Amino acid sequence: MILRYIMILAAAFFMVINPVLAQSETSLFEKLDGTWRATGNSFYEKAQSKMVWSKTLGDHFYRIDYSFSTTGKAEEGFTGIGHYRMADRPDVTGYWVDNSGDLHPLNGKVKGDRLRTIWGEAGSKQGLTEYLLLPDGGLQVTDWLLTDDGWREFNKTTFQKQSAGQ
Repeated sequence: MILRYIMILAAAFFMVINPVLAQSETSLFEKLDGTWRATGNSFYEKAQSKMVWSKTLGDHFYRIDYSFSTTGKAEEGFTGIGHYRMADRPDVTGYWVDNSGDLHPLNGKVKGDRLRTIWGEAGSKQGLTEYLLLPDGGLQVTDWLLTDDGWREFNKTTFQKQSAGQ
């Protein structure tokens, strides 16, 4: 009888907690949803940067479209697309492709208003990207590359979310 009571309580607990956990993890992606722009330095050069986050593929993934141009000409800039699989835990997985020919697996963790993603694979090009929502509503994106001497920061850009129609 006691075992049955414990099992019922455990089942009820997980039915209540799982949606709460899923909501807290996806809430960051919901906050990211939309268009973000930055003017300033990207990859150590003056740049115009843009990120668009959106649900896609039956709402199972969040897509990020990222681009920046140092001259205002898209063909002389950088573009990349990533997909993050939505899960019922803080860990997220996905992939990244870009116009430099890179194709990387993504393995990330959501914690509060921060997403940290390791991209690439051990033994080859590997990096870390952090998306951090700031108290003022901005989004700071910082990138590091793993070198023989450890992690080297190569980009830090603060984006502002654009209202619809901008």
